[in-house]
Amino acid sequence: QSSPSSSPSTVAALQPDAKDTPEVASVRRSCISLGLLSAQFRWVPSDYYSRPLQYRRDLLNAPTIQYLCKSIVLENTHCVNSDCSVPTNSRFYIVLFQYTDRFNSEDVMRFIRDNNEGLGKKKFNFRLANPEVSAELTGFGYNAVVPFGTKTTIPIVLSRKITELQPRYFWMGGGHADCKVRVDTEEFIRVLNPFICDFTVPLTEEELSA
Repeated sequence: QSSPSSSPSTVAALQPDAKDTPEVASVRRSCISLGLLSAQFRWVPSDYYSRPLQYRRDLLNAPTIQYLCKSIVLENTHCVNSDCSVPTNSRFYIVLFQYTDRFNSEDVMRFIRDNNEGLGKKKFNFRLANPEVSAELTGFGYNAVVPFGTKTTIPIVLSRKITELQPRYFWMGGGHADCKVRVDTEEFIRVLNPFICDFTVPLTEEELSA
Protein backbone atom coordinates (compact mmCIF):
# COMPACT_ATOMS: atom_id res chain seq x y z
CA GLN A 1 0.00 0.00 0.00
CA SER A 2 1.44 3.36 -1.01
CA SER A 3 1.92 6.07 1.56
CA PRO A 4 0.15 9.43 1.21
CA SER A 5 3.46 11.07 0.24
CA SER A 6 3.75 8.88 -2.86
CA SER A 7 0.17 9.26 -4.06
CA PRO A 8 -0.42 10.19 -7.72
CA SER A 9 -2.06 13.45 -6.62
CA THR A 10 1.22 14.52 -5.02
CA VAL A 11 3.16 13.71 -8.18
CA ALA A 12 0.59 15.68 -10.16
CA ALA A 13 1.04 18.64 -7.84
CA LEU A 14 4.77 18.59 -8.56
CA GLN A 15 4.32 18.95 -12.31
CA PRO A 16 5.63 22.30 -13.65
CA ASP A 17 3.22 25.21 -13.23
CA ALA A 18 2.51 27.83 -15.90
CA LYS A 19 4.25 30.54 -13.87
CA ASP A 20 7.41 28.47 -13.32
CA THR A 21 10.71 29.66 -14.71
CA PRO A 22 12.78 26.96 -16.44
CA GLU A 23 14.86 26.63 -13.25
CA VAL A 24 11.83 26.07 -11.00
CA ALA A 25 10.31 23.62 -13.48
CA SER A 26 13.61 21.72 -13.40
CA VAL A 27 13.55 21.59 -9.58
CA ARG A 28 10.00 20.20 -9.69
CA ARG A 29 11.06 17.48 -12.10
CA SER A 30 14.03 16.68 -9.86
CA CYS A 31 11.67 16.22 -6.90
CA ILE A 32 9.73 13.64 -8.89
CA SER A 33 12.77 11.80 -10.24
CA LEU A 34 14.52 11.73 -6.87
CA GLY A 35 11.41 10.80 -4.92
CA LEU A 36 11.14 14.02 -2.90
CA LEU A 37 7.37 13.72 -3.11
CA SER A 38 6.74 15.70 0.08
CA ALA A 39 7.90 18.87 -1.71
CA GLN A 40 5.53 21.83 -1.77
CA PHE A 41 6.30 24.94 -3.81
CA ARG A 42 5.20 28.45 -2.92
CA TRP A 43 5.70 31.65 -4.91
CA VAL A 44 6.30 34.73 -2.75
CA PRO A 45 6.18 38.51 -3.40
CA SER A 46 9.28 40.06 -4.95
CA ASP A 47 9.90 42.12 -1.80
CA TYR A 48 10.20 38.91 0.28
CA TYR A 49 13.85 39.42 1.21
CA SER A 50 13.31 43.04 2.26
CA ARG A 51 10.75 41.88 4.83
CA PRO A 52 11.53 40.59 8.36
CA LEU A 53 11.76 36.89 9.10
CA GLN A 54 8.45 37.01 10.98
CA TYR A 55 6.68 38.17 7.81
CA ARG A 56 8.32 35.39 5.80
CA ARG A 57 7.33 32.86 8.47
CA ASP A 58 3.69 33.95 8.29
CA LEU A 59 3.69 34.01 4.48
CA LEU A 60 4.88 30.39 4.38
CA ASN A 61 2.72 29.38 7.33
CA ALA A 62 5.80 28.07 9.13
CA PRO A 63 5.64 27.35 12.88
CA THR A 64 8.67 29.56 13.71
CA ILE A 65 11.35 31.55 11.92
CA GLN A 66 13.74 28.63 12.52
CA TYR A 67 11.98 26.80 9.67
CA LEU A 68 13.34 29.28 7.11
CA CYS A 69 16.58 27.90 5.66
CA LYS A 70 19.09 28.72 2.94
CA SER A 71 21.67 26.94 0.84
CA ILE A 72 25.07 28.35 -0.08
CA VAL A 73 28.05 26.90 -1.92
CA LEU A 74 31.40 26.65 -0.14
CA GLU A 75 34.72 26.00 -1.86
CA ASN A 76 37.77 24.34 -0.35
CA THR A 77 40.37 26.38 -2.19
CA HIS A 78 43.17 24.08 -0.97
CA CYS A 79 41.39 20.85 -1.90
CA VAL A 80 43.50 18.10 -3.48
CA ASN A 81 40.54 17.41 -5.79
CA SER A 82 39.33 19.73 -8.53
CA ASP A 83 35.69 18.63 -8.58
CA CYS A 84 32.89 17.01 -6.51
CA SER A 85 33.53 13.38 -7.42
CA VAL A 86 34.78 12.47 -3.92
CA PRO A 87 31.97 13.42 -1.50
CA THR A 88 34.13 13.10 1.61
CA ASN A 89 36.73 15.49 0.18
CA SER A 90 34.93 17.54 -2.45
CA ARG A 91 36.17 20.88 -3.69
CA PHE A 92 32.64 22.25 -3.31
CA TYR A 93 29.85 21.65 -0.79
CA ILE A 94 26.34 23.01 -0.47
CA VAL A 95 25.71 23.90 3.16
CA LEU A 96 22.11 24.16 4.31
CA PHE A 97 21.25 26.05 7.50
CA GLN A 98 18.71 28.31 9.17
CA TYR A 99 18.35 32.04 8.53
CA THR A 100 18.42 32.52 12.31
CA ASP A 101 22.03 31.27 12.38
CA ARG A 102 25.42 32.19 11.00
CA PHE A 103 27.52 29.40 9.50
CA ASN A 104 31.08 28.85 10.70
CA SER A 105 33.37 27.70 7.90
CA GLU A 106 35.92 26.52 10.49
CA ASP A 107 33.40 23.98 11.81
CA VAL A 108 32.74 22.73 8.28
CA MET A 109 36.46 22.47 7.69
CA ARG A 110 37.00 20.45 10.87
CA PHE A 111 34.16 18.10 10.00
CA ILE A 112 35.50 17.42 6.49
CA ARG A 113 39.08 17.16 7.73
CA ASP A 114 38.03 14.56 10.33
CA ASN A 115 36.69 12.47 7.43
CA ASN A 116 40.07 12.62 5.71
CA GLU A 117 42.64 11.16 8.08
CA GLY A 118 46.15 11.60 6.85
CA LEU A 119 45.56 14.92 5.08
CA GLY A 120 47.18 17.91 6.74
CA LYS A 121 45.45 21.13 7.76
CA LYS A 122 46.96 22.94 4.80
CA LYS A 123 44.71 20.92 2.44
CA PHE A 124 41.60 22.63 3.81
CA ASN A 125 40.53 26.25 3.43
CA PHE A 126 36.79 26.85 3.07
CA ARG A 127 35.24 30.07 1.82
CA LEU A 128 32.11 31.17 0.00
CA ALA A 129 32.32 30.19 -3.65
CA ASN A 130 32.31 33.06 -6.12
CA PRO A 131 28.73 33.85 -7.24
CA GLU A 132 29.63 33.06 -10.84
CA VAL A 133 31.07 29.68 -9.84
CA SER A 134 28.06 28.92 -7.66
CA ALA A 135 25.67 29.74 -10.52
CA GLU A 136 27.68 27.65 -12.97
CA LEU A 137 27.75 24.62 -10.65
CA THR A 138 24.14 24.81 -9.46
CA GLY A 139 22.27 26.51 -12.28
CA PHE A 140 20.67 28.81 -9.69
CA GLY A 141 21.19 32.48 -8.92
CA TYR A 142 21.40 34.48 -5.71
CA ASN A 143 18.73 33.58 -3.10
CA ALA A 144 17.54 30.74 -5.34
CA VAL A 145 20.01 27.91 -4.65
CA VAL A 146 18.48 24.46 -4.10
CA PRO A 147 20.75 21.64 -2.84
CA PHE A 148 19.36 19.15 -5.38
CA GLY A 149 18.59 19.30 -9.09
CA THR A 150 21.87 21.13 -9.58
CA LYS A 151 23.83 21.09 -12.85
CA THR A 152 26.67 19.37 -11.00
CA THR A 153 25.97 16.92 -8.18
CA ILE A 154 27.40 18.62 -5.10
CA PRO A 155 27.68 16.98 -1.66
CA ILE A 156 25.35 18.50 0.95
CA VAL A 157 26.18 19.43 4.53
CA LEU A 158 22.99 19.84 6.56
CA SER A 159 22.85 21.71 9.85
CA ARG A 160 21.94 19.38 12.70
CA LYS A 161 19.60 22.05 14.05
CA ILE A 162 17.32 21.58 11.02
CA THR A 163 17.01 17.88 11.85
CA GLU A 164 15.83 18.79 15.35
CA LEU A 165 12.85 20.88 14.22
CA GLN A 166 9.44 19.57 15.29
CA PRO A 167 7.37 19.09 13.19
CA ARG A 168 10.04 17.66 10.89
CA TYR A 169 10.10 19.78 7.75
CA PHE A 170 11.71 23.00 6.56
CA TRP A 171 11.56 25.67 3.85
CA MET A 172 14.38 26.63 1.48
CA GLY A 173 15.01 28.28 -1.89
CA GLY A 174 13.14 26.79 -4.83
CA GLY A 175 15.20 27.69 -7.91
CA HIS A 176 14.11 31.34 -8.16
CA ALA A 177 14.41 34.15 -5.61
CA ASP A 178 10.61 34.38 -5.48
CA CYS A 179 9.97 30.64 -5.12
CA LYS A 180 10.35 28.54 -1.97
CA VAL A 181 10.06 24.80 -1.44
CA ARG A 182 9.10 22.89 1.68
CA VAL A 183 10.32 19.31 2.21
CA ASP A 184 9.95 16.61 4.83
CA THR A 185 13.21 16.35 6.79
CA GLU A 186 13.33 12.56 7.02
CA GLU A 187 12.60 12.20 3.30
CA PHE A 188 15.28 14.79 2.46
CA ILE A 189 17.87 12.87 4.50
CA ARG A 190 16.85 9.48 3.11
CA VAL A 191 16.87 10.61 -0.52
CA LEU A 192 19.88 12.92 -0.56
CA ASN A 193 22.05 11.39 2.18
CA PRO A 194 23.61 14.67 3.35
CA PHE A 195 26.42 14.98 5.84
CA ILE A 196 24.92 16.23 9.12
CA CYS A 197 26.92 18.28 11.58
CA ASP A 198 26.92 21.33 13.83
CA PHE A 199 28.42 24.31 12.02
CA THR A 200 26.30 27.32 13.00
CA VAL A 201 25.90 29.81 15.83
CA PRO A 202 22.69 31.73 16.56
CA LEU A 203 22.43 35.33 15.39
CA THR A 204 21.88 37.91 18.11
CA GLU A 205 18.54 39.70 18.49
CA GLU A 206 20.18 42.81 17.03
CA GLU A 207 21.45 40.88 14.00
CA LEU A 208 18.06 39.27 13.45
CA SER A 209 16.27 42.62 13.51
CA ALA A 210 18.83 44.39 11.30
